[in-house]
Amino acid sequence: MKRQIYYIFFLLISIANTQAMAPTKYLLPANLQVLHCSRSIMLSEVGTKEKTGKNDGPQINKYLESVGIRTNAPYCAAFVFYCFDVVTLDKNMIPITKTAVANQIFSEAKKLGIPTFYSASIDDLIVWKYSNSWSGHIERIFEVHKAGWVLTVGANTSNGKRGSQREGNGVYIRRRNILHSLGRMYIRGLIGFKIEREK
Repeated sequence: MKRQIYYIFFLLISIANTQAMAPTKYLLPANLQVLHCSRSIMLSEVGTKEKTGKNDGPQINKYLESVGIRTNAPYCAAFVFYCFDVVTLDKNMIPITKTAVANQIFSEAKKLGIPTFYSASIDDLIVWKYSNSWSGHIERIFEVHKAGWVLTVGANTSNGKRGSQREGNGVYIRRRNILHSLGRMYIRGLIGFKIEREK
């Protein structure tokens, strides 16, 4: 009897944890031209590499400077912000928050965005998170395939080839799945964009 009670208790805890970590999606308002132009910038940055493998180099520094950081810091979120930042002088038209922390971008989207059905679209941001940590990773989707598979551009990541270093050393195209974890990080969710009509 005790064993059955423990089993039921463990099962309930597991279900609760799974539901607590179930990925969600939120929509933020965005300008169509800013979205399209930022995607072009993002794709043009593919192939950028760090100078010495220590989150450094002239272009990496530009990503970090766009969110107010000088050098040598993780830059996946800074890269996402940078792609929006360089295409508009009106900073109010940047749909995401200015930060180098991937999960802060998601937390702001959760607070300000509209919850919607969990499925991938072009330009969505996919966010992963380490359990019990603020740390995570973010990439932007530019192609959507079947069964949750997408192509993304990610910064501060590796090229995905065998033998490449585990930690990121540049900006690469990656094949991801919106239902799969990334190493020890679980998927927190997606951030999508709802196009604002011109006034």
